[in-house]
Amino acid sequence: MPTAAGLRARGFSADGWWVQPLRYWHLLSLDAPTIAAVWLLTFYYGEGARQHVREAIALFLAVWLLYVADRLLDARGASGSLKARHHFHARHARKFVCVWVCVAPVAAVLLACLAAPVRSAWLWLSVPLLGYAVLVHKAGSRAVPKEWIVAAMFALATILPAAVGAQQPGRLWAEAALFAGICLLNGIAIAQWEHAEARGLPVWNALQFRAVCLGVGLVAVLAAPWLSRVPALACGLSAMLLCALGLVSEKLEAVTLRALVDAALLTPLLLVALLR
Repeated sequence: MPTAAGLRARGFSADGWWVQPLRYWHLLSLDAPTIAAVWLLTFYYGEGARQHVREAIALFLAVWLLYVADRLLDARGASGSLKARHHFHARHARKFVCVWVCVAPVAAVLLACLAAPVRSAWLWLSVPLLGYAVLVHKAGSRAVPKEWIVAAMFALATILPAAVGAQQPGRLWAEAALFAGICLLNGIAIAQWEHAEARGLPVWNALQFRAVCLGVGLVAVLAAPWLSRVPALACGLSAMLLCALGLVSEKLEAVTLRALVDAALLTPLLLVALLR
C-alpha cells in the first residue's frame, strides 16, 4: 500500500476538494478526448454544430481508446519517468482493459455510421498514427519528437470532419494551424514542467515561454476578424492561460498542474457561453 508521502510525491495529495474532479478528469484519460470533441464542434461553430454531435462522440471515444492504450503500454515499463497518470493506469489496469474492450465496439459502430468522407479521412489519418505509436513504443519516447507529432495529429483529427465539406477550406486550415500551435505549446509546457530535459523541443526558460504564449495569443486575437471568431479567440485565450500557468507552475502539484494545462484548452466552452 503506498504511503501518504509516496502519494504526495506522485501528485495525489488532497489539498482541496474542488480540485479532485479535475485531477480524476486527467487520471481517467478524459482530458484529451474532451478537448478533441470540444474543438471538433468549435470548428463547426456557426455552421450547425449540433448536427455533428455524433462525430464529436466518435472522436471522444477514439481518442480515449488511444490514450488509455498508450498509458497502459507506458505503465508496463518500470521507468522512473512515469507520472501519476501512468501509476494510476497501472494500479487499475484490469478495470481500464475491461472498459476499453467494451468501448472499442461502440466506437467502431459509431465510426461506421458516419458520413463516408469523414470516415475515410479519419481512417487515412490512422495509418501514420499507428506508425507513430509503434515507433514511440519500440524506439522509446526520447527518439521521437512526440509533442510535434501529437500536436499535428490532434489538430488534424479535430479539423478533418469540418474540412471535408468546407466551402472555405483556407480559413479552416488557418484555424487548424493556430490550434496546432496551441497544442504544441501545451505539449512543450508539459514536457518542460514534468521533465528536466525536453529532447527535440525548444528549450525556453520561464520568461521566454510566457513571451511565446503571449505572442501566439496576440497573433490569434489579431487574426480573429479574418477567421471564425470563436476558434481564433479561443486559441488566443488558451495561449494566455498557458502563460498564466507558467507563473504558478512551481506552486502546484504535478497532477493538478497537468490537468490545468489541458483544461486551458477548453476555452471554446467559455467563449460560447459568453457570446450567447
